[in-house]
Amino acid sequence: MLIFYHLQFPKDAKEGKVFFHFIVDTTGKITHIEILKSPSEANSTEVLRVMNLISKDHYWTPATQRGKKAKVRMAMPVVFRRNRKNK
Repeated sequence: MLIFYHLQFPKDAKEGKVFFHFIVDTTGKITHIEILKSPSEANSTEVLRVMNLISKDHYWTPATQRGKKAKVRMAMPVVFRRNRKNK
């Protein structure tokens, strides 16, 4: 997954899950990234860094509702573990 390819474990980060959500608009662009829960500020900063990086160069397939493109809020966790290989 693209998120984990770019993800790094910051020196000040803690092991645990970062929960966040974002909107995929009708063009497939990622917007409104918001951290919901995080074990530390360093974890939150890293997830925001990666999601902002991804949102500049990559588009998602927009949702459809009744045959028309629609924006949708997506929620996902990112798990930080020190021994995990990111690539």
